[in-house]
Amino acid sequence: MKSKRLLKLLGAICLAAVIAIPFAAGCAAPAPAPAPAPAPAPAPTTDILFCVFTAGGYAPADGARFKEFVETASDGRLQIETVFGETVVPVIEHLGALGSGVFDLLYTYEGYFCDEFPALEIMSGIPGTLQDPSDGWKINNYHGYRELKQEIYANVNVVYVGTQTRSADSIVSAVPITCLDDFQGLKIRSSDLNALAWAKLGASVVFMPHDEIYVSLNSGLLDAAETGDALSQYDMGLYEVAKYWVQPCLGTACTGLSMLANKDFWEGLSEGDRMLIQNMWEYSGAVSIHDQEYRTSLVLGEVQKEHGVTVIYLTGEEIARFGAATMASVEPHEEDAYWVRGWDILNSYMEHMGYK
Repeated sequence: MKSKRLLKLLGAICLAAVIAIPFAAGCAAPAPAPAPAPAPAPAPTTDILFCVFTAGGYAPADGARFKEFVETASDGRLQIETVFGETVVPVIEHLGALGSGVFDLLYTYEGYFCDEFPALEIMSGIPGTLQDPSDGWKINNYHGYRELKQEIYANVNVVYVGTQTRSADSIVSAVPITCLDDFQGLKIRSSDLNALAWAKLGASVVFMPHDEIYVSLNSGLLDAAETGDALSQYDMGLYEVAKYWVQPCLGTACTGLSMLANKDFWEGLSEGDRMLIQNMWEYSGAVSIHDQEYRTSLVLGEVQKEHGVTVIYLTGEEIARFGAATMASVEPHEEDAYWVRGWDILNSYMEHMGYK
């Protein structure tokens, strides 16, 4: 009797165990989740010291745009610190400072260095020789300026990265102007090669600081002034004292606003980063010239509508005449092989484009 009861008890216990097993399995602690993969190490950053040749005018905006583009396109891997003008060394010494590694990149006007390399006077843009902003890109990249600049800068441990094109040397007049011949006998503020060209064309050239132009036009000391572009002339308020504005800029394609790099820094970058910097420089240049052209159209429309300004447009033939006068004013350096090549490239390009 006892054994029967014992067997029944053992059977009940076994049945309970069988029933309980699935529930026990379901209530068991879950297996631990696999450990997450370690986060990838952040890409190393490269710090770049970038010198912009002046803290005035359009240059700071150009430099800031380039910095933004590079840092964004590199996802922050390339970090740019910007310094301006003479905060490090005098502008005339920037090329030597770049070659010795004082900074890594330099945005400059190459005409500053033409005493050392006379060919740079030609390749910085002789006013009147090029007639469209796109000429700057074409002559640099398709007609030999880039290769010649690379050869020149290799002498000072510097690499030529690229050039931005900008229009400059716009004219305003306080007396009526209808064509280039009307400048004969006028007192015009000008400088450098342009001043020599105006003298050849019969104008009376006056040299004076930028900040004296407004007063001099208002007083009659000047009849006309050549300075900057229509945007800077608008900012100076010259529409109040000069009712005749001449377009296009005689320096339609300034080809001397360039990015240069210290050679050791440049060669230490990956090929991809070199390409990124060059492309962002050229892209920021395209943005700059289109921005200048669009804002110039707005300004010219406003000064005509709101301030009674008459805008006069020189013909291609008149610009070519001015270009011939500036070229005749260039000091030859026929003993310098670089200068001869630069001169030949410019003349060949002008003939190709029908500018001479």
